Amino acid sequence: MAASFPLPSLQIPQRPLGELLRIVQRRLEALDLGFTRIAFVHHEASTDLLSTFCETGADGGPTGRDGESVSSQPHFEPRALATVPALSRLRDQRRARVLHDLERELDPTSGHSRWLLAQGWRASLPLPLFHHNRLLGFLFLDSTRAGAFDPRAMAALEPHLELLLLQISHHFRDITSLDGSLGQLLEIAELRDQETATHMERVALYSHLIALQLEMQRPLPADFSENLHRFAAFHDLGKIGIPDRILLKPEPLSREERLVMRSHVVIGMALVEKLITAMGLEADPGIDLLRQVVAHHHESLDGSGYPAGLRGAEVSLAGRIVAVADIYDALTQARPYKPAFSEPHAVQMLRTMVQAGKLDGDCVDALLRSDDQRQAIRLGHAAGGAWEGNRPPEQAGVPYDPPIPLPG
Repeated sequence: MAASFPLPSLQIPQRPLGELLRIVQRRLEALDLGFTRIAFVHHEASTDLLSTFCETGADGGPTGRDGESVSSQPHFEPRALATVPALSRLRDQRRARVLHDLERELDPTSGHSRWLLAQGWRASLPLPLFHHNRLLGFLFLDSTRAGAFDPRAMAALEPHLELLLLQISHHFRDITSLDGSLGQLLEIAELRDQETATHMERVALYSHLIALQLEMQRPLPADFSENLHRFAAFHDLGKIGIPDRILLKPEPLSREERLVMRSHVVIGMALVEKLITAMGLEADPGIDLLRQVVAHHHESLDGSGYPAGLRGAEVSLAGRIVAVADIYDALTQARPYKPAFSEPHAVQMLRTMVQAGKLDGDCVDALLRSDDQRQAIRLGHAAGGAWEGNRPPEQAGVPYDPPIPLPG
């Protein structure tokens, strides 16, 4: 009698990308081909920025020249695609490329080349991935063995690459659909209360900036900064449910009206849950970040925030980051009721809120450390910005694209 065995799950798109990368890497390790790292580096079209979305960790990560383990944190520092000519060419050609011997084939003057060699890798296979003709990013397979990607290895790799490319495409298809639905709701909200899209974009960019700085100081999921960049703009989604008589009121709100205004957080949480359920994204490991952004961006570390009055560690890192980004943007942008505060004044107000125990000091420091980038965001989008309800604070304090051709 033939042996029986359980069928594998067919819900591949629900499997976390990082988990799938580790599974594939363990299978490749069994082939004894020297593969030590698989990574997906995401491309953000609006900024041209490349940054690590997920990669195999310490249990399957790269080793250096002497065999010592390299940090499990992402090594690929965010950089503009335009500054990496080799990857730009792969994007334009829409083809994969095998680098059989990195020491001989790479440009020794390139910072990216020096970084690759410093990890101990000697062969690499970068594959650009597209969705609806838009570049999603690059899948990298790296080996410590020169010449590792020979015909035998490529034949063994092909089904695994198909699986990884399909998984990544599914992930971004679902997230893109969610972004589109959320974006439509925000467009309706903007028509009602005149909050401009530039405010949301700045909050997302500031949040991304803070997260990138924090990644250098503490262990964070490889996709944290990218997911936060994607979701931070939707922090005030619930304002779509606030009545016009309160949302658009030019005079100060009464106590009862302020309570209604504060309900935008709960409304936003409910809207997000309905969309997540409708799109079947409950199992997506990155979706909790969207929940945290919406639910926690008005919480304070001292328990004085809302809607839950969370304290300290109860407030998610995503909520802490977006709170700092939102407040900084409101301080530095002109509104009908106030001019834009000067940079020193805004910085002092942030510091005061840290000292009062309301804001996360590490998040504030991370924002202020990135002076050039922060000023570029602020000056590049001069209009917009809003306090809750457009008034000062109470206290000043898709279809899957087929795989690209693989090299023989």
